[in-house]
Amino acid sequence: MDGAKRNPGWRPATVTHARLRAEQGDVEEARATLREILQDRPSDVEAARLLRELDGRVAVPREEPPEEELRPVEAGEPGRLAARFRAELRDAASTTSDPRTGNLRRWLDRIARKGG
Repeated sequence: MDGAKRNPGWRPATVTHARLRAEQGDVEEARATLREILQDRPSDVEAARLLRELDGRVAVPREEPPEEELRPVEAGEPGRLAARFRAELRDAASTTSDPRTGNLRRWLDRIARKGG
């Protein structure tokens, strides 16, 4: 039976997760994760070694930068998007000798002439 069925708040504890928490300065959470691992698997050598390495280390306060406010997603206008894509393609064609660029441009032109 996995932990999620026993306890809805359960999250898998891994040494990798503990290592990442420690590297981010969250030493207490790293220690808690390692103790959880060792409670389930007392013979986990890697977890025991990392827990010993964290002895004496203190947490480093770290503030996350404020999240930027996301703009709402706007639907694109197919005609405008196609024109912009073609302009980008023209610009790329003028700076590259890749024949695929020309092939793609001709294919897009054929689609545009057929109406979609």
